[in-house]
Amino acid sequence: MRPSSEKRKFGRIQHVFSVSVEFQNQTFEAELQSLSKEGASLTSIHLPVSLHDQVKLGIEHSSNPNIELQAKIIWVKEEEQPPVFGVKFESPSSSQEGKILSLMKDFLNDSPRGGRRHPRISRRVPARFSEEEELKAMLENISLGGLALIVETPLQPQDQIEVEIFPSPSSPPLIVGGRVVYCTSVKQTGRSAYRVGVEFKELTEKTLSEIQQLMDRLMELT
Repeated sequence: MRPSSEKRKFGRIQHVFSVSVEFQNQTFEAELQSLSKEGASLTSIHLPVSLHDQVKLGIEHSSNPNIELQAKIIWVKEEEQPPVFGVKFESPSSSQEGKILSLMKDFLNDSPRGGRRHPRISRRVPARFSEEEELKAMLENISLGGLALIVETPLQPQDQIEVEIFPSPSSPPLIVGGRVVYCTSVKQTGRSAYRVGVEFKELTEKTLSEIQQLMDRLMELT
């Protein structure tokens, strides 16, 4: 199943965190919304940037202090309040890439803001699920508490399903069970598609460890 193509080269972690943005010799406060080895999305009320502007992103975390990254604004959503900006990092060194990946893994251990219990990793990889029959799906994001799938068949809240996730052709799938908590329609060209949220239930320590390993792998997957 190909609900839509994966445009990003790397998996990203969705996590709200305070950062600074330097632009035209001024420093502005911003909130990180998501981060990957390739770039980030940010929100800021006062940041006066436009498409293609060059900025410097500063991230201070207790485990990874003083991360500074040159970046370019590649999209802007001014209709959002506060506005949302997408940045692409400009030729980060291997050392900087290592620090970004280390920071993403540290974010997994942070307490999320915004009502979520667990940080999420977003990366589209093939999956399938079984209810009464086996059906193809696409993983959209995953956390230690649950996941979201794109499917072609609508499911009902409270449905119990088993999901298989295939991070790569050479690795065995992760198999995990859960309960459907929502199902909403999404736009797909020429076909019906639905985003399904699944909450994990009564996971063993072994399965939790396997999910954590998968999330680490998705962050590095290219």
